[in-house]
Amino acid sequence: MAEHAKRMEELQTTYPRVVTQQDRLFAHDNGIYTHAGITAGIDLALAILEERQGPLFAAKVARELVVYLPIRRKAFTLIFAIT
Repeated sequence: MAEHAKRMEELQTTYPRVVTQQDRLFAHDNGIYTHAGITAGIDLALAILEERQGPLFAAKVARELVVYLPIRRKAFTLIFAIT
């Protein structure tokens, strides 16, 4: 499960059986998708589109959203949090 860095400790304490992945923008397992914040949700949506419809379709959608696909963040993009 991907989760915003500010809430990771709370999530792990509240739900100790949930497997969390730090430094991930989004994750999916067994048909369940999670993301670590609002903009990571956009990254996840584009990744799903790319997976299901191909990179050209995802690039067209990204262009409409003004999110430039070649520099789009991937699931393993390092997350920096200011606390």
